[in-house]
Amino acid sequence: RAEGAQPEGPIWKALQALKHPAAALPPRERRRALAEELLGARHLPRFVDASDRLEVNAGRRIAFADVDLDGDPDLLLGGATLLLNDGTGRFTRARGCGLSGGGRGGVFADYDHDGDLDLFVAGGGPDRLYRNDSTPGKVRFADVTATVAEGLNDGHPSEGAAWGDLNGDGYPDLYVANYELDAQHIDTGTPDRLWLSDGRGGLRAAHDLIQQTPLLCGRGVSPCDVDQDGDLDLFVSNYRLQRDLLFVNAGGALHERARALGVAGVRQRGAYGHTIGAAWGDLDLDGDLDLVCANLAHPRFIAFSDPTFVYLQRRDGSFREARQELGIWFEETHSHPLLWDLDDDGDLDLTLTATYAGRPSTTYRNRRVEDGRLRFEDVTWGTSTRVFNGWGAACADVDLDGDLDAAVSAQGGVELWLNQGDGRGNRSVRVRLAGTRSDTWGAYARCTLTFGDGRSLVRQLTLGSGTTCQSEPILHLGVGQDPGPFLLTVRWPRGATSQVWLGPGLHTVREPSGLAPGAADPWAPSRAR
Repeated sequence: RAEGAQPEGPIWKALQALKHPAAALPPRERRRALAEELLGARHLPRFVDASDRLEVNAGRRIAFADVDLDGDPDLLLGGATLLLNDGTGRFTRARGCGLSGGGRGGVFADYDHDGDLDLFVAGGGPDRLYRNDSTPGKVRFADVTATVAEGLNDGHPSEGAAWGDLNGDGYPDLYVANYELDAQHIDTGTPDRLWLSDGRGGLRAAHDLIQQTPLLCGRGVSPCDVDQDGDLDLFVSNYRLQRDLLFVNAGGALHERARALGVAGVRQRGAYGHTIGAAWGDLDLDGDLDLVCANLAHPRFIAFSDPTFVYLQRRDGSFREARQELGIWFEETHSHPLLWDLDDDGDLDLTLTATYAGRPSTTYRNRRVEDGRLRFEDVTWGTSTRVFNGWGAACADVDLDGDLDAAVSAQGGVELWLNQGDGRGNRSVRVRLAGTRSDTWGAYARCTLTFGDGRSLVRQLTLGSGTTCQSEPILHLGVGQDPGPFLLTVRWPRGATSQVWLGPGLHTVREPSGLAPGAADPWAPSRAR
């Protein structure tokens, strides 16, 4: 039978349902196009597993931060194992650094505004707050739980945590999502906790601002300025078929609006889903922030439970769900979404981990820049990023070569993915934001990079997302092969605006100070290490 007369099979039907461009091709060209995608022939970056560079590679939650201020990202595994980067992407354990052990995960922030990153450790035992007291050549943390935040160690089962300035005073506040009561009460939640900075290096309880009825089983916290009004909002992931929460900030008052805006999940038979991690990012390059929620779903047992959702923000601030139309496949045990520009083309790609033995993670490349429309393609095989029984994930430029690497929890231990590039020579603009009146690391500032042709990228730095994970707090903007210059506009959380022309490479952008007379400057040369 002639090739053109062959009946179309299930692969073609699946491609057509996904609106994949290959569905419109004749069979022979279709096979070639799909083979190119599978084999990574379309300029895919390749990653190598360099977990042999980690002195310790055990931990289910991942956080990157430059704890010793030597210019390279260090790595926290779980909540207790701190690995220091030697500047080449090799990590050795920081012994005698003051971390007491225990803890499922940790997130970093400069809570005392002295320029270095302190650490909150959640779960797996008592919650802890550590102040960074490092000196040149010596990393040291002091446990200040009892003196800085009375009641922080309240015994609740903490699962998710993130920092962010909710009351607009320039100091990061702390939201902790707490899980279920115990193994005998698997769907009975415990109260989440909110700690606001007092502006003097302490934290005070403000739990009344986030009262929940009934109590929910929290799993993750993902802050962002969702409505772009200059203050910080909070998305909280909840488990046990419970609805998710979105606290919209209005001058320090937090209003729960997840249902109204369309991100609570889909209620069927009185149930929602098992959301674990979530991440914000401008997926479609329209200037606002979209949301990926990783859900564990069991279609054979509870077919009505929510699968993973991708929420695209509309112009009116509400959201619509678009996972299937964007080409993201169903996986039963999705756990954590990592949004990162793995190929430095300017749009945000996606890695979705999946928990339990034998369950595969998936890496998707965003085709928005290449195709002019938002679509994701599965490039897991071509990029060598397949892991099983994944949980946490985070990204950083660990070897300081200008592209993003990643650390991902897997069933054999933590994998360290080193980016080998794709052969095209794509470049990036990387920016260290130095806040003075706002957060000292520029967290949640609205950053817009404008190209010469008028295109723009919108990004924000976060201090924790998903299920207590954290990527390096350095702004990373892929610019392809464009040499620039580019205009970076930073709208700082406390109202100031910075504009600077930049080319590819690493830069520091400092917030216009406006410091009160006598106030300490966290970035004064005398304070640098």
